[in-house]
Amino acid sequence: MLRADSWLMRGTLLLGLVGCSGAEAPRQPTADSRRALSEFLTAMSTRCPERQAGSGQPSTERDQLFVEVAILDVPSAVAAATSLANLQDLSQSLRVQLVGVPHVIVDFEHEAEIVTAPNDAADQRLSGMRLSMLPHRADGVVVLDMKLALNSPSSNVVAASSVPLTFSATARQNELTLARVEWDAASRRSLLLLFKTFEVRGEQDLRAIFECKMQQRAEALRRAGASPP
Repeated sequence: MLRADSWLMRGTLLLGLVGCSGAEAPRQPTADSRRALSEFLTAMSTRCPERQAGSGQPSTERDQLFVEVAILDVPSAVAAATSLANLQDLSQSLRVQLVGVPHVIVDFEHEAEIVTAPNDAADQRLSGMRLSMLPHRADGVVVLDMKLALNSPSSNVVAASSVPLTFSATARQNELTLARVEWDAASRRSLLLLFKTFEVRGEQDLRAIFECKMQQRAEALRRAGASPP
């Protein structure tokens, strides 16, 4: 059984494939890294199959939200120009870093926190984060109130980002949502956050989400030329 307070799927293999550069030392992305990021963005954009309603009353054993998040560090100019329509253009940028791909299950009207460990201190990329979210229902959508604290090997960036970034995003069931937030005004760096949410009423919902995500991951790895572990 998946626990709401402990289940965390990280995009470790895709992060390794992408190998994107950060703000401190941009480098030319390889063809493999561009292809891997492109396939990852395709997987994020793909809708999961809608569940067929079964017989009897819908399950009400849970009142939770499955949240899939992709966090990318990009130049602020790129963030301002990015939309869901041109998302694939990010795979061609020289200065895009995939910071994390956390997944979490959270109770409605309760705050949950995701923590990822920072990378090696010698790595000059933005690394590590603490993300908290509080979901609310509102007129057929879900509003996510979020706080995001970042780690960086650069001491001046740490000082600049010591106060968590606070923002909200509105998401619809099984649809990709894009949010932007500037985290380092001096370096003109922003975060792009891609969200996809699914309401969880029972174990069948969890199973359907898990199967969809595993299939999407396997397809992305296959198209990127890697084999699932």
